[in-house]
Amino acid sequence: MTSAGCRALVTGVRCDVLHAPAGTWALDLRQWHAGSDAGLIPGKKGVRLGREQASALLAAAPLLDSKLNRKAPITVQPGPVSEAADRPPDAGPVELGSNKRAEVTTFKGRSLLSLREYYEKDGQLLPGKRGIALAADQVLALLTAAPQLTAGLERRDDSCRAQLSASRRAGVSAFKGRHSIDIREWYEVSQAVMSGGRHL
Repeated sequence: MTSAGCRALVTGVRCDVLHAPAGTWALDLRQWHAGSDAGLIPGKKGVRLGREQASALLAAAPLLDSKLNRKAPITVQPGPVSEAADRPPDAGPVELGSNKRAEVTTFKGRSLLSLREYYEKDGQLLPGKRGIALAADQVLALLTAAPQLTAGLERRDDSCRAQLSASRRAGVSAFKGRHSIDIREWYEVSQAVMSGGRHL
């Protein structure tokens, strides 16, 4: 998988357009960490979104932003798959497709935009291991970079990236013939930038 330099650098989360030899594409949002030799390494926190998922997230961005900036954000408990799928966007999470959701949550008194992959167990959608939570400034950086990322996704430009914070970025990537947006945390080790485990 390769990536190049069309990056939007905003407060430490980077957005990349990634391209794989198989001709697939994705938008990658990931947190990055500084290593010992002034390079960045991708961290565990991040998310990769396909074309449809990226479009759903970008279309729901104003709604999610308004929820994020409220004093009392809406939070939703996992429920049966049929109920979660039928929920209107203003009543809970925004379904992005492929069991991925965006929703505003509260953690230690801070409102965060949670992008997470879910799995089904006993008729309920439960949060999976893959996901990332973005602070308000990182969401603003993502919204600012949205037109650039959308254009990068349309033209399959794996050099298109947006830095969301010091260690998080989003970018377009390709994997197994599919285009997606990847939001990921990165860290640096010996001048090499490595991807961390937090992503979607």
